[in-house]
Amino acid sequence: MYGYITKENVRARHWSYIKKPLSEIPIKKASSDIQNSIVKIVDEIIALKKTNPNHDTSSLERQIDVIVYKIYALTDAEIKIIEQSI
Repeated sequence: MYGYITKENVRARHWSYIKKPLSEIPIKKASSDIQNSIVKIVDEIIALKKTNPNHDTSSLERQIDVIVYKIYALTDAEIKIIEQSI
């Protein structure tokens, strides 16, 4: 059974309950070039949102999604599962 990170869990010191499932999540290390690409996109999103909080940044967010999918070498089927869940 997986726990959820909430203020209540952390306050109740249930960290050991949720620590193991979180530690099992594979974290890939992206190259510096890829990291810089993501940073540039995020900076652009932040700048746009500062000027207009309602600005549609979905195309920029999509670019980040695609980069992350490539980092994890996801198949089209895996990407479909992810995109259907959000």
